[in-house]
Amino acid sequence: MRPFLCVAAILLGVALAVRQDRPDPIAGTALRLDLDELVTAADLVLEARVVSATPVEAPDGMVHTDYQLAVDRTFWGLDQPVRTVRLPGGVLPSGRGTMIPGMPELRAGEDLILMLSEPSHLGSRVVIGLSQGRWLVVADGRGRKFALRPQGGATLLSGPGGVPVEDHGIDVLEYADLLARLEAAVAAKRARGIEEGGQK
Repeated sequence: MRPFLCVAAILLGVALAVRQDRPDPIAGTALRLDLDELVTAADLVLEARVVSATPVEAPDGMVHTDYQLAVDRTFWGLDQPVRTVRLPGGVLPSGRGTMIPGMPELRAGEDLILMLSEPSHLGSRVVIGLSQGRWLVVADGRGRKFALRPQGGATLLSGPGGVPVEDHGIDVLEYADLLARLEAAVAAKRARGIEEGGQK
């Protein structure tokens, strides 16, 4: 049940209509989840490059953004070489938009590992655990790859009392280490009898 509380925390966050010249709203709040919990809660786990970002107004009046992704690999979910993922939030050319506190923004050209929820009735997904479900893949000058996870303005809660966790700013893992941990988490999810495209 705990992984679903993470998604509920995101959906219960206040969606604010903002203009580009207004300050950022307060940070979003989510339960702190380890990698196994993130993978368990995710409907889609993939590594991809963001090709483009297109803000759109959805029938619910909120602004969402359609991200076209060139997929390198799919750890969990239907494998497609190219896919469009809709996430809540974004700003239209008019300056009107929607911001979800703590929800990470994706940028064209980024190489990412993403853990995403099931699509809503409007086709929009959310990043599991706010900033916890987004890793930026980068290489240093010698070609060594790393995965970075900025906290992204999210306040994380831990334990049954919901105690705020100290913000360390950014998590850094060697890319190969993150891949090995992801593959182990996905194998454990399959071993529990959970199937891609739905729960057990």
